[in-house]
Amino acid sequence: MNQSLQPVTGKSIHYQLQLSVLVAAEAPYTSLQLRDYCFPYWTCSFVQRGRVITETKGVRKELLPGSLMLHPPNITFSEWTDTPGTHLWFAFQATLAQNLELFHLYPVPLTLEFSRSEEYVLQFYRMLSKWKDKMDPFRDQAVFAETSGLFHLILLEWERQGRPIREEEAMSSQDRFAKVIHYMKEHLSIRISRERLAELVHLHPVYFDRVFRDTYGVTPMDMLKSLRLRLAKEKLESTSDTLEVIAGECGLGSSAYFIRIFKQAEGMTPGEYREQTQRHARNYLF
Repeated sequence: MNQSLQPVTGKSIHYQLQLSVLVAAEAPYTSLQLRDYCFPYWTCSFVQRGRVITETKGVRKELLPGSLMLHPPNITFSEWTDTPGTHLWFAFQATLAQNLELFHLYPVPLTLEFSRSEEYVLQFYRMLSKWKDKMDPFRDQAVFAETSGLFHLILLEWERQGRPIREEEAMSSQDRFAKVIHYMKEHLSIRISRERLAELVHLHPVYFDRVFRDTYGVTPMDMLKSLRLRLAKEKLESTSDTLEVIAGECGLGSSAYFIRIFKQAEGMTPGEYREQTQRHARNYLF
């Protein structure tokens, strides 16, 4: 085999994102008076120039250039200043699998100060240029890619700052359930009961099950099974571990049970899935 065609080993990527960008703009102003605004979608506004005061449900902050404001949907906010400035902003909806919104899974606070704001500014203008290019036949794909780059920078800055949690006043039911989903993802190898998950958010198990299903469209245990199967697919693609080992690491019990529920979900057995993935890789490389 040609050395240049050696496959790069590592963890496979299974990431679903449905993204709608509704508007994007560079917004210069001489003064700003946005009082009690509320939108049914997320808005993200970056202070490129000037200083501004923002308030959401009694949480008030004064922001300088290099600061980001993240306004959740259906929550009233205000922004105001008597001095000139420029905001780089866009409105969007970003949803992952199981109807889980991106910034509910990652509860970034209402404001975030960037340590390297020039990276964000450059990425925003790349996205804005794609947004404005109405003649590009692949504009949607280009905007998707550049907006995903903005999300990546936001999450990296959030990580650098120690993952501060969104203010309680601006939290929705999805925000409060984020800790449940994080717990699931961190403990896939062990038995997890509905009662334990309900305990994390101080709810009765029956009520927790109903509210969770109303929020995500699936029960907590169905989401847990989906997360376990996604991890199993990654391991089938990127390791040579036996089915028994993978079943144990993913909390799927015995290999027989693993085979049964995997076939129900994917239409093929884990062994068939692994062989198909490896065959495609071999055919491409050779």
